[in-house]
Amino acid sequence: MDDPKDEIESRVDYPIMGPEGAEVPEFFIDMVRDGEFREDHIYVDTMPLGDEGPWTTSGIPIVESAPSYGNMMAAVRMPVEDFRDLQEYIGTELRYPDTRPITWWDVNPDRVESIAAVLRGDEEPDEIFGGIPRPYIKVGTDGSLLDTQEGRHRTVAAEEVGLDSIPVTIMYNTSKEGEGGKYA
Repeated sequence: MDDPKDEIESRVDYPIMGPEGAEVPEFFIDMVRDGEFREDHIYVDTMPLGDEGPWTTSGIPIVESAPSYGNMMAAVRMPVEDFRDLQEYIGTELRYPDTRPITWWDVNPDRVESIAAVLRGDEEPDEIFGGIPRPYIKVGTDGSLLDTQEGRHRTVAAEEVGLDSIPVTIMYNTSKEGEGGKYA
């Protein structure tokens, strides 16, 4: 196989996007395949993406054009509770260490309801995105979680409608190290 991404896809059964010819590090394979964020001592369940329903690739420019930003990305599915815990860790431990979890999850109820309505099939997705943008998290070149996550409202909506799992993009920044969760 000429492209390293072909090799990882055959090993983990997940699609990988990234810069042409970029080397796929073992820790990223472990994250995608096993939910193993070993630098942060966090383990979550991951599973193949499968049918995404109303979720879209992202709608967020940095995710949609990951290779041009020097990122590699993989789409997985995680239990909603695992992803919620991961987001809370990123938000309250890495990005805003003085934030309490109750404050972190203080989200706009109208936004949550509009997402939940699409997930239930009561409303059509936003025309701009053509669906609900898939949440994402980022890891650095050293394998540690960065202080970037996206999708709190979507996670709460998924919980409210009773979804068991949620599609998530794991982005690996091929050019920045994580330092205590922050960009170096």
